[in-house]
Amino acid sequence: MATVTDERLEQFLTQCGMAWSVIPWERHVSVSNEWETLYGNVHHWLRQKQGAKAQFEYAHQSAETFMIVPFLGNDGGPQSITKHGPRTAAYECHGDGTLPDLSAFANTDFFIVPTDLNLTMVHTHEDYGWGGPYFIYIQGLAGTADEEASVVDCFHGRTSTVYSGYRRGVLRERTERQPGMLTRCHICGLDVGEAPWGESGRYPTWSICPCCGCEFGYEDCRASGVVFQRRRWMESGGQWWKPSEKLAGWDFEEQVKHIPTDIPPGIDRDVDGF
Repeated sequence: MATVTDERLEQFLTQCGMAWSVIPWERHVSVSNEWETLYGNVHHWLRQKQGAKAQFEYAHQSAETFMIVPFLGNDGGPQSITKHGPRTAAYECHGDGTLPDLSAFANTDFFIVPTDLNLTMVHTHEDYGWGGPYFIYIQGLAGTADEEASVVDCFHGRTSTVYSGYRRGVLRERTERQPGMLTRCHICGLDVGEAPWGESGRYPTWSICPCCGCEFGYEDCRASGVVFQRRRWMESGGQWWKPSEKLAGWDFEEQVKHIPTDIPPGIDRDVDGF
């Protein structure tokens, strides 16, 4: 099937110092199918950030090689889209690791992914209107091949196979309990009353620390995220995300002493130091 190139996008990518090439139609279809398998039910169960929060998370990611892939069907992530005529071409881009802000091209209805598809940014014509853009990590939710689950997508009226590591993890955690796991937040050191990544340290609670605001399983799914969130909180002087829950007599320097020296085993060690 023929695709139409986007000269305005090509000029923008060139201005950003990107080397780009048009992805052949067969690969465009293949990547779209793989994306659909991983992210197809995003609207219903996958952890996501929307709007300005999505843009913020995306701006703090890096990938030297990534793809810009227009949707081929009538669904653009969680949004319904209607496309007439030829589809816009997909692009593979190479740069210095900085991901460009492509919000000005949202009407194309596309997703951005690095080559390992471990995260995605979704832009549609509904951005900042009915919803979007959307930023999603697959990290922490993807299970192994034998952990696939068939999930009914009620919104689109179809059944698709998705990786449901988190759901499986909730069940597995019951048989992998290890006593003595710290209940301290590994970002700020607050005692949150439960192990942030479960007693096994492998399956997050998805609760939010009232002190630093970290959502366990999302902002801290990678060690680099732990470093970033911890630095952000420290530089704020220990500002509480939920001031109404700030402890009486709370002391910033005293709490810092209780920040765990290690992180739960379920967190991806993508940087040294842990």
